[in-house]
Amino acid sequence: MPDYIFKTYIDSGREYYEYTDAADREQTIKKDFPFPESLMELLYMDTQELEAITKKMDKALLAFYQSGAKDDLQVVAAGLDELASRHVYFELLRLDWTERLKAVERVTPKEYLRLLPHKKISHIYSNIDTMQRQIIGLIAHALDMDGEKKSVSEKMVAYYNAEGNDTLYTFQFQPQPVNFEVIDRRIFAEVLYPKDIYDLIDHHIRECVKREVRMRVCKNCLRYFAVTGKASTEYCDRVCDSKGRTCREIGAINTWTQRKQGDEVFKEYRREYKKRFARINAGRLTKSAFYAWSEEARKKKDLTQQELADLSHVSVKQIANIEKGKMNPSYLILRALAKVLHISLDTLINPDISLEDEGVNQMKMLYSSCPPEMRDTLLHHTQETVKELTELSEKFEMN
Repeated sequence: MPDYIFKTYIDSGREYYEYTDAADREQTIKKDFPFPESLMELLYMDTQELEAITKKMDKALLAFYQSGAKDDLQVVAAGLDELASRHVYFELLRLDWTERLKAVERVTPKEYLRLLPHKKISHIYSNIDTMQRQIIGLIAHALDMDGEKKSVSEKMVAYYNAEGNDTLYTFQFQPQPVNFEVIDRRIFAEVLYPKDIYDLIDHHIRECVKREVRMRVCKNCLRYFAVTGKASTEYCDRVCDSKGRTCREIGAINTWTQRKQGDEVFKEYRREYKKRFARINAGRLTKSAFYAWSEEARKKKDLTQQELADLSHVSVKQIANIEKGKMNPSYLILRALAKVLHISLDTLINPDISLEDEGVNQMKMLYSSCPPEMRDTLLHHTQETVKELTELSEKFEMN
């Protein structure tokens, strides 16, 4: 019977871990994560890094069999700490092996191999590498929400009928050491008491199947993620660049950029905006003159800064800074202000524009903002309106 406790359970969309502190056996550590975060992290863990760590541990164990030197065991202990820092599953490995390392003093050298089986360490990276491929295959066949439109149960039956005997490429479920119990006097759940890290992997993949967790390949990093919110979600929350941005954030930027590339109003705004700043940089236009339009337009509408902020959903501070020439407004802010002030973006970036040109730009803005599939209808109705107004004007002139 091990001299430690390690258990895990799932409740209300989160996975919980409770285990003995390896440094202080009197203490219990509790952790929790959104389910199935731990499994998805392991799914894409770099096994080459695991290989480097476990090979160093394996080498130290082989040396210890021959020398019995405690320095070799310190290398193993350091490797266990490194693994545990990378993933919660390896906390179980550290607990188990910390107990084994302490027991070395109570056995003879002939029992070192039995107590500290180096292959249990050296095979970790290859076992996980194999299981990663197996789990991705299972997800692709049974849990991918963009795959075949059948129930998870139907897809699992079809998958295992066809591929279940392939023990190399198909995930093989094993019996689980589980129990139903009350936790903290408030939760009744199925609790896993794993023997090793493979029990943890097995338990969480079967829970994904039981709970029919929806999976999808992220459009940015091309890795599977659990879709726990809207079914239309296309990007995961993994950090994907050196700036700390997530795939979801990158996806939002890419979507906005693609939409703006086809937005004629935005293209025109960007061209004119650059021209105006070129004039500022050349000293032919002051910043105060450039930003004067905001205050003038606001006052013409008889609006306070607070009222404009409430209507446009742009903060009072931003509006004040724009009017003082302290802030370069983004396209989205300009568009929000233009909508409330009933002026075109061209007017905002070129306040000297004539009334006639302003009318033309207003028509351009209306056309560009209209959905592409409805633009022919807009033109048709506009032409009919122009015809009617022209006829009406001619009648007034005759009278």
